[in-house]
Order: sequence, then C-alpha cells, then structure tokens
Amino acid sequence: MNKLKKILCMLMALLMVLTVINTTDVSASVRPKLNKKKVTIYVGKTFNLKIKNYKEKVKWFSEDKRIATVNKKGKVTAKKQGTVTICATASNFVLLCKVKVKRKKTKLSDTNTSITNRTQTQPSAPTSAPTPTPTPQISAKEKVKNICLTNGTVDYSSSDGTYYWIGKVNYYNGNQFFCRLAYSSTYDKITLVELSGNIMTTIELNDATASTCEVKFFDGDSVMYGNGILYKNLMSDDNAATFTDYNIPIGAIYSGEKLATIMAKLSLTTFNIMMNEYSSDVSSSSFGFPF
Repeated sequence: MNKLKKILCMLMALLMVLTVINTTDVSASVRPKLNKKKVTIYVGKTFNLKIKNYKEKVKWFSEDKRIATVNKKGKVTAKKQGTVTICATASNFVLLCKVKVKRKKTKLSDTNTSITNRTQTQPSAPTSAPTPTPTPQISAKEKVKNICLTNGTVDYSSSDGTYYWIGKVNYYNGNQFFCRLAYSSTYDKITLVELSGNIMTTIELNDATASTCEVKFFDGDSVMYGNGILYKNLMSDDNAATFTDYNIPIGAIYSGEKLATIMAKLSLTTFNIMMNEYSSDVSSSSFGFPF
C-alpha cells in the first residue's frame, strides 16, 4: 500500500505538468540508446546490439524466439521470416529494436526469366468511365487500426491473439514512461497500455459513443490487480476508474483506482502525440474522452 501511495504521488506531480512534457528532455548525449533501432537481416545471419551511454547490467529478450533470438551480450540470430522486437531492459529504461527477418534470396534460372520475358499481356478492351461514388467516411477506430497495421510490429499473445502495436517512450526529469498502442486483428479491438516500472494500466478504445470503457490495472511488485470500468466524463476528477474485480486490500482500493485513472490520462496524452506524429486527425476526443 505504501508503494502504491509513493507511485501515486509521483504520477500526480507529473500530471500537473503534462502540457509542458517534452519527449526529448533528457539529453541525447547521456541517455542510454541502442546502436540500431531498426534492422533488416536474412535467415541464419547475426548482428550485435550495443547500448551507448550505459555500462551497467542489461537484460535482453526477444518477443518471439521463433523469429529471432538474442543472448545476454546482445547478439541477435535470425531464425525465420517475420518481424520481431528485441528489448533491452534495466532498472530505469526500456530500449526497443525492430528486427525484420527475410528469407535468403534465390536467383531465378535463365529459363524462367526468358519465359517471363516472352509473356505479353494482351491489351484490354476500352471501357466506359465508371460513375463516381461518394467517398465513405472512415471512423476514428478504422484510422487507428490502419496506422497500427501499416506501421506496427506484429505480435501474438494468448489474451489478444494476433495484434499489431506501436510504442512511444517519454522522458521527464529522469523518469521514463512507455505507452503502447495495439490493434488486435483476432478480436478487432484497440488497446492503450501505460507502463511505469512494473505498474501497468490498460484501457480499450473502441466505441466513441459509449460513456465508459474497460480498464485493467496491475502492480507487478505487489502482485495486485484491479479490473473494471472507466467513466470518461469523470477523467478530470481523477476518480474515473471503478474496480469490479480485484485482489487489492480494501484500504488501498481507492488509491489503486485513482492511480489507474492518472495512468490512463498519461496514456491518452501520449496517444495524442503519436497520432500527431502520424499526421492523423484522430485524438482521444475522437473516442469520447473530454481532452
């Protein structure tokens, strides 16, 4: 409970200055960073990831070992075709490298090439110009879905099935936050996850007309969780979350609900930043939130 209160105080202080958060506050010259953020590699090949400006111990892991593995020294080995994220974690940061694994190139035979060259496409008969039809309006959900499918990393989990996600790390006064926007093609749902250390809050962005949405809270240090609903019109009062299923002590439920509300606000603020970076006219207000 004391740990929850400490984290709550920190996040409340940060919330007061959300409008002046600069994602580049920490100097690039001292911030830990990977030598590569995106890599394309062929099956069977390897490459080494290194962290600049950091000498302490780092944990490496691959989100899908079937596609690529990484050892404790940051050496990545490509296994099969696909896209995977390699993560480096320490006590105060998370670094990500998107790795695209391709099949080994095969050279076409001269025979196949000559046959292809001899093949000619017969011109089609002229057709009349089609009657123009009005362009259908695309919903906010469809726009976010398309951004995730086009730019996201494909992944899989037992709860979300196949999903595509994009993430953004924010730094402020030495504290790091990680926000993940994901679209599940298995369940056709959009989720927004805010992560700070081992504290995580997840909300769903689906129905723009609904007054509530699903919220999930998890404290990995204390192994406590709370699941329930988030009332959109109460977001400004920091008491929008109500847990209906939880294992939190009675005296700490209110603190947990308030912390979940604050982290949901942080995730929505970062969501707006990401949408702006992808030149989208979508924002949190497109899903019924008051900001």
